[in-house]
Amino acid sequence: MHGGWWSGHKVVDPTEIESRFSLEDGLGFLEFANEELDEEAVIQMERVRGILDMLPACEADFIDLYFFRQRKQTDIAEIFGVSQPTVCYRLQRAIARASYLLSLPAVEDGEIRDAMTKVLVDPLDIEVMVLMFETTCQSEVAKRLRISQGKVRHRFIRALDNMTTLLQLQAEMDVLMAMTAHERKAQFDALDETPWVEEVRRVGKGLFHTNDEVEMYIHMVVDGNVAEATRRWGLSRRKVNQGFQASKDRISWFEGIDKYINIFRKVSENLNILREVQRPSNERVTHVIM
Repeated sequence: MHGGWWSGHKVVDPTEIESRFSLEDGLGFLEFANEELDEEAVIQMERVRGILDMLPACEADFIDLYFFRQRKQTDIAEIFGVSQPTVCYRLQRAIARASYLLSLPAVEDGEIRDAMTKVLVDPLDIEVMVLMFETTCQSEVAKRLRISQGKVRHRFIRALDNMTTLLQLQAEMDVLMAMTAHERKAQFDALDETPWVEEVRRVGKGLFHTNDEVEMYIHMVVDGNVAEATRRWGLSRRKVNQGFQASKDRISWFEGIDKYINIFRKVSENLNILREVQRPSNERVTHVIM
């Protein structure tokens, strides 16, 4: 069978599927899964086996049957009661998803949730980010949280954008906080720092608990006048200083969040493959074939 189009999807010659994935993609070695492998290839194969449970059931079956059990696409099509082009298309999706999973850095159990809890305040945003990492499937996240896929995508992209922006703002804040309060105020008076303030306000909505926390943080960075803050928010000097220190500590933690931003960027770059292909009601379910 040669490459072409079927039902709106590009169909690839089955013999080309493996060749599209070099060793650096982590799947090229699967072409030789039943041959004697060197130690590195064996380790890579075990990594692939280890992520099969993270794939949608039918995709895991297709990789298992095609690569590990060396079954022909026509045989797989007969097992599942689908056409051979469907098998070819789903293999491409399964390989893309597996390559994505293999590209992610290792994280400890609960690490993503702990990190997101430290930087996000909306419980729904936290769940969206955690589940997008754990399931790699926005339709599955939508189902679990009982919201639309559009809302999942919106919240995910917004949270990633906020974290990325605040990481940049944190670097600027370090420069500002190295100055005295008088020097900071003079700089803000002399320069148009409105964009910095507006960016803090924009991203702060998802990263601070209240608008007052955002405004107090901006005030203390720009002005540093504790007495003015006590009058404006009706708090004691001690409360103002404690609140500002807590905000600085929260922002400072972003120095270590690059790892998670990079992980979610990978998710963002692969949103089009992180959607489960739903089985038709009449399709046979075999996962996992023994």
